[in-house]
Amino acid sequence: MINPDLSPEQQDEVISLLREYKEIFSDVPKVTNLIEHKVELTQTKPVRCKVYRTPYKMQEIVDKAIDDLLEMGVIERS
Repeated sequence: MINPDLSPEQQDEVISLLREYKEIFSDVPKVTNLIEHKVELTQTKPVRCKVYRTPYKMQEIVDKAIDDLLEMGVIERS
């Protein structure tokens, strides 16, 4: 839904831009090589915390999401 506060011309322009750059506005996560991110740690000691179990009813959904992200190359095993 386009913002109803926009004029019809502005709505048409937004729709045109969304169509032109549809690969950018995708629901599918992707990997980019345009930027590199580095996390600066404040300490070298590993953070340890309690492992929380995934509810049984959600396990299949979580497994599928992880498999999809692995297949797309967004995440990797460590």
